[in-house]
Amino acid sequence: MTIEAFALSIAEKGFSGLITKLAVDYLSKKVKLLSSDAEQIKTDLSDHMLSTFNKCMEIKTILSDKKTEKMLSLYVDQNFEVDDVSVDQYSLVEKVKKGCAAVITGTGGGGKSMFMRYLWLSFFEDSRGKIPFFLELRQLNFYTHNNISDFIFHSIIKSGSSISQASFNRALKAGEFVLFLDGFDEINHDQRPKVEEMILQLRSSNPAVTIIVTSRPDERFKGWHQFDTYSVKPLNRNQVVELISKAPYDEEHINRFLKKLDILYETHETFLTTPLLAYMMLLTFSYNQDIPKRMFLFYEQAFEALYMRHDLTKGGYKRKLYTGMERQELVRLISYFCLISYYEQNFEFSDEDLNKTIDSSKSMENCSVSNEAFINDLLESLCLLKREGITYSFTHRSFQEYFAANCIARVASRRLEKLFASFSGRYTDSVLQMVYDINVDLFRGGYLVPMRKKYSAFFDRRRRSALLNEFLRLTNLEVDLYPRVPVEEEKRKRKSKVFSDYHWKMNGDIYDFYQNMRRISHPNYDDSFFQEFRRLDQDFLDFVTSSLEVREINVVNGKFVDGRMTFLGVNTEYNHELLQAFSKTGMMKYLELEVMHFFDFVNAEAARHENVTKSFSELLFQGETGSDFRR
Repeated sequence: MTIEAFALSIAEKGFSGLITKLAVDYLSKKVKLLSSDAEQIKTDLSDHMLSTFNKCMEIKTILSDKKTEKMLSLYVDQNFEVDDVSVDQYSLVEKVKKGCAAVITGTGGGGKSMFMRYLWLSFFEDSRGKIPFFLELRQLNFYTHNNISDFIFHSIIKSGSSISQASFNRALKAGEFVLFLDGFDEINHDQRPKVEEMILQLRSSNPAVTIIVTSRPDERFKGWHQFDTYSVKPLNRNQVVELISKAPYDEEHINRFLKKLDILYETHETFLTTPLLAYMMLLTFSYNQDIPKRMFLFYEQAFEALYMRHDLTKGGYKRKLYTGMERQELVRLISYFCLISYYEQNFEFSDEDLNKTIDSSKSMENCSVSNEAFINDLLESLCLLKREGITYSFTHRSFQEYFAANCIARVASRRLEKLFASFSGRYTDSVLQMVYDINVDLFRGGYLVPMRKKYSAFFDRRRRSALLNEFLRLTNLEVDLYPRVPVEEEKRKRKSKVFSDYHWKMNGDIYDFYQNMRRISHPNYDDSFFQEFRRLDQDFLDFVTSSLEVREINVVNGKFVDGRMTFLGVNTEYNHELLQAFSKTGMMKYLELEVMHFFDFVNAEAARHENVTKSFSELLFQGETGSDFRR
């Protein structure tokens, strides 16, 4: 069904007709564990369903100014990639409806949340007798229990419902639900390992349930062997044209932008192929056709366009901001607001939380503007915040990250090492990468050089051959070997010989440091480089399949013990065989190259910082001694 036909069908039925169809489809099954009464199901689930329906149908974009837009009128079909194979959205939708566990990853503003809305709505047209539930994982930041099924139940079922938790859990186990878990990357960093464990446990305890998780890219998903990981592919040129043509914006500006699209596509393809950045380009282009290529300059110009859009003269009257602040004063206050909220991992605010954060921001600037005026500027004048019911959130988190980076690089000047240390583990965000671009000397002096000093025993090594083993020891490498991973029907069609897999994880300060340096030195990195090496693993996987099955072992765990990699729970001879085979895997070859690059990049950056510091000191010394510099 085309998106236009789908949108028309949804509009014709309305929420009442859609939830009735969902209940009837559920009751058409031979076995149903919730209820046998359609009206009762509608009553029990309507609060959650209506709230989710409204969120999926109505969205606010950076182009929309004050009003919301119909999501389906803006939606553009998307493509995905899994195991180096391209998959269109219709194939992925069909796979989800058959039942699967999947992670959908994409960069900020890449379209994954739009697809989740589309996917959730599609179940009202064809539910296959299942009930879809949409949950925002950031709510787990305020959740204290150890069982995610409790969180799911209490998020969906309200008091007074006829559905007991016991019957809900039985239906969950029977696979009657589809769980949309949106925004793993919005969980506080210190909570993520716990939530990760809960999601994996949920899947292993309920293998029949369909689970879809979205997140920014994160290497932890390589270890989710029960899930397939789909990455959102960049838009192709035709999709960009469709996206811009549907944009809720002035038609004259759209047409002018489309006429320049071929030229812009050659110079700014990375921006154009990401929906949020494409919208920002359209907005920026309306005021200034010179589009910068560096990300932080692009955000600066986008903010300038938002500011100018509000400031435009109408009928000879120049509109003022609610705060009445000058542009630079406003930027400083917004920067403090974003840095404080980012530091506290607040992406969504109650009215009390929002005012508390604003008060802290104002105290840093010694500013006396009213909170109400500042909130109105963020909501209406600049569209950096949006309000849904009684909660506030950023129109897009990338603006919070840009202004947080701007605050570190240009505004704040105290306790920067503490900020860098606090943000180091958030390498899937773009704050530290933008600080590097905005103020490289501050980044080197406040983060890179102190981290190099902390791990000087590693970075001062002369024997490069020992670097990999030392890095793996410092990062606490763990490897799990699985003798037989369930192979989906789609994979069988590819005639894959892989019946085993291995997953690995690392952690620690130096691992976070490595991830940040990798993103700075490879700004356009994607997983294709890693996948090239994984193709070298066939011999190792065949060996794991045969040897573990002969020994009737389900999983073997390997980790560093006393400075050496060891596979636990196996005899010495077999441990040696596994180590020999594992040392030849694509992953080890990949990591060897990565660690060498990390080592060289950090040392080169530290040397540049030392040279700049030395040159600056000499310059000042010459000034003090009356050299030509003073004249």
